[in-house]
Amino acid sequence: MGELQVNQMDQAAEKVLTPPGSDGLDGGGQLEAGGREESILARQVAEFRQERERWELHRQQEVERLREEGDLLAEAWQRLEAEERCLLAERELLRRGAANRLPNSMPAVSQATGEKPQTGGHDQDHLDWQQFQRLRREFQRNNRPAT
Repeated sequence: MGELQVNQMDQAAEKVLTPPGSDGLDGGGQLEAGGREESILARQVAEFRQERERWELHRQQEVERLREEGDLLAEAWQRLEAEERCLLAERELLRRGAANRLPNSMPAVSQATGEKPQTGGHDQDHLDWQQFQRLRREFQRNNRPAT
């Protein structure tokens, strides 16, 4: 509910509490009934104002919590990107080093096990890259500015 709507409701409630031309000279029974209605309306207006204050406090707390979570996510994302840059740089160095040691040669088959040794973990690099991309999309999807 917007603040303008809340103010309009307050003004309407005040008008009901003190109707124009009401001077209290309209008869004893009507005055007493009017007093009860005023008392009920005054209580309802007070309850409404208290509820509005509780709601506003809760809203402010939620906004602050969301800001803090956004800051934490942004920091985590920056750390993740920095780690990715370091990992990619290390892998590139290892790849260059392996290429310099074994130029244009295919990996040898292990005589003991009959298996090929891994050559720098290309499959793992690809999986790491895909995971990084998923995390990036998730972060971007959830990184909405706080209102």
